Amino acid sequence: MSTQPAPDVRLIHPPESGVWRLDKQGSGLTYDRLRPEDATSRAGNRWSSTHCSVLYCASTQDACFAEELVALQVSPELRGDVEEPWQQAGQPAPGVIVRDWTAKRTLLRLAVPKPFVFLDVDDDTTQRVLTKELRVQFEELGVDDPELTGKHMRGRNRRLTRAITQWALDQQTPEAAPRIHGIAYRSTYAMRQCWALFEYAVPLAILESSYVYPEAEPLQAVAREYGLRVM
Repeated sequence: MSTQPAPDVRLIHPPESGVWRLDKQGSGLTYDRLRPEDATSRAGNRWSSTHCSVLYCASTQDACFAEELVALQVSPELRGDVEEPWQQAGQPAPGVIVRDWTAKRTLLRLAVPKPFVFLDVDDDTTQRVLTKELRVQFEELGVDDPELTGKHMRGRNRRLTRAITQWALDQQTPEAAPRIHGIAYRSTYAMRQCWALFEYAVPLAILESSYVYPEAEPLQAVAREYGLRVM
């Protein structure tokens, strides 16, 4: 463990108004924990850890929808091939967001404790520091480029991004308290601001809880962006 974070990394606070989380109704706050068997694979989420649970949030509602709905995208060239098998399997038609999808989800606005700071991995100086800090691991992590950039943060190499998570988790105060409380990162989808919050003892207060309405503009905006139709 390090008792002094590397110099020049950029640590930022989430919005004072809180962050948004899209969750399934009745599930509470569902933190993600990487399975040990997935630690060296591409499986699992980008900033997750086997040592600490992570809650994925975003600065805006549309960012939550952008992260979730990308799984429903089907390219126009493939829609004809998958439509019949999907219908036979009881799946909605390609490109359709059914009422059941919205009815089962809740938008939560959460208050992040003010002392919490996040490692801004899209900042140039942070990337230069991480390049130096992780350089000895590059070969093991499959990194060929001499300098880390945004393409690494949003790339396919989950071993690298999760190594950054572990580096952040290792930064501690002399009293063995966390210095960094999560990862601030830009989404792969339209560069929206997202937050991967490490689970610590401090509970998060829910400032607002609301149903997901099909006509909601943030949902409709992302649906148009992705070529989806909301039923």
